Amino acid sequence: MKKILASLVILALAFMASAPAEAAPQKPTKQDILVMKHNLLTLWNMGIMNPQQVDTSEALHTTIAFLMRGQLNESCETRADYPSRFTNLPPNYDLFFPKAEVENTAFLVFNGFIGEARPTSMFLGAEGWYVDSEKFYADIEMDSDSFLPSYCTIEAMMQQADGTLILNGKVRRFKQLNSAEEVLFGSAPFMARFAPTERGWQLVTFIFTEEAMG
Repeated sequence: MKKILASLVILALAFMASAPAEAAPQKPTKQDILVMKHNLLTLWNMGIMNPQQVDTSEALHTTIAFLMRGQLNESCETRADYPSRFTNLPPNYDLFFPKAEVENTAFLVFNGFIGEARPTSMFLGAEGWYVDSEKFYADIEMDSDSFLPSYCTIEAMMQQADGTLILNGKVRRFKQLNSAEEVLFGSAPFMARFAPTERGWQLVTFIFTEEAMG
């Protein structure tokens, strides 16, 4: 009996020693949270209230539009600033977006991938996408109110055991009246879910609910 008990103890100790410790979920940094807020605010300003199922051509167009709207200076090279980038190209192509930047944005923000299909306003070069901005913007409905000063605030944050991060908050837009008084012009609570990946925090799903303004 003692031998059996001793064997069980040894097996239990061996199991405890060999069982891998469960890794703690990856925590978002302050910079991660700022990027999440920026991405959510950009989506709202673009009028994208929840994820949409689109084909690869639409996914590419939406991703480029997102980069133009939210981080043009950081993600784009223009013909005026980088003329050598556009050597031997027709003059109507005046913007360049690195291929890796576009694909990473499509993956992290839109939970999708860029395929072979492409809009007629751009073409893929050796290092990235060249865009005819005039033709590209002709396909986009512009709402001038969406360019008013806007802000995103996080009101609650919860992380699940698998690392998934759930954010609840509100986006707001303000308009200045003739009296120089700034009034609330638009507001929408939101819920968003992000998952950690090797490429960064991926926006898995989200929804904005517009509030009626008086």
